[in-house]
Amino acid sequence: MIRQMFTSNEYQDVIASTSDLSVVKGIKIYPNPAQDFVVIQAGTQLQLEASIYDLSGRLLHKTRLSPNGRVSISNLANGAYIFIIEDEAGKQGSKKLIVNK
Repeated sequence: MIRQMFTSNEYQDVIASTSDLSVVKGIKIYPNPAQDFVVIQAGTQLQLEASIYDLSGRLLHKTRLSPNGRVSISNLANGAYIFIIEDEAGKQGSKKLIVNK
């Protein structure tokens, strides 16, 4: 479920729950905690979109990637983030991502 969290144009819609990525079948994100990058391993050939939000709901990074893609997080400070994956069929899942450098 997507809900508008803030009314300012600075913030984006985010998933209100932190459900497991099983919504998008076969997705694995590692390492977690991470330092400079995370690898997204998918059991699908669909194109994926990865978004990283801080805990206040601000979109920090968004990218399209292949089923076995890599996302740089070197610009993120230590802390907790919400990592959201969406496939081209519109299925979404989220996972807490810890950055610990």
